[in-house]
Amino acid sequence: MKKVLPLLLIPGLLSGLSACGPTFNSAVPMSSAPSASTSPGGTALSTLLGESVITKEELQLRDTLQRKIELKFPIRVGVVYYSYTSQLESQDQQVIFEQVQKNFKDSGLIRETFQIPSSLIGSNANVDTLRQLGARFQADVVVIVSGSHQFERARSQSLSFFDSFTDKANYESTVSVDAIGLDIYSGTFISPLRSVVKTTPQVFDRSAPDFSSTTYAFRKEAEAKVWQELNVKFVDSLKSLKQEIEARPAASPTPAATPTPTPSVTPFPTATASPTGGK
Repeated sequence: MKKVLPLLLIPGLLSGLSACGPTFNSAVPMSSAPSASTSPGGTALSTLLGESVITKEELQLRDTLQRKIELKFPIRVGVVYYSYTSQLESQDQQVIFEQVQKNFKDSGLIRETFQIPSSLIGSNANVDTLRQLGARFQADVVVIVSGSHQFERARSQSLSFFDSFTDKANYESTVSVDAIGLDIYSGTFISPLRSVVKTTPQVFDRSAPDFSSTTYAFRKEAEAKVWQELNVKFVDSLKSLKQEIEARPAASPTPAATPTPTPSVTPFPTATASPTGGK
């Protein structure tokens, strides 16, 4: 009896040990690969790809790339001087601008050209503010102009031996102007333009009484020339743009919706008191 009792207790001990130890579910396969950690409120895929595949800035960029310039010629052009340094007095600058106005109008592409005061731009100007400013002036295109004019002694001083003992020297002007047109409606730019004029060195005598007047006329001629070149380039760019707009295929009209046919209803025969063929 004493030998039989321990044998009877073995199954109970085995069942108790199995209840206390770890339990393995054979229905769930075990894998050695770690599970992807997910952030609160996100999935493993969103963690891999990031919070957004296409950012807001990229959407704005794609929208800008799809915009097309649609100008109806002749157009109105506003000119803004932004960081432009001239060697001329204001009245002479105005004379050059009036010549530009005339040339623009003679091209047949520009109905009116006017100057927007630089004082309205402000120190924190950007493309959006320039676009809003142009819209207030009812301009189709705003041309932003920047440039500089340097009048100085030329590097090459090919003077005679006796002139080297005087105040005579070779002087030259270098005028560079950059201009870019902003289409107000679409907010996109027209091809930028650049014109650079470097004059041939000319001898001036600083001790001469007419030094100021002669050098001023020299500088004035240089600026007038650079504006003339820029004028031609801008008109040519508008001609190319006009041809491009006219060559675009016309938008196909939206086809009218086909009306849904109304089913015809066959009327029932009218009942008569007497059968057909009866007397």
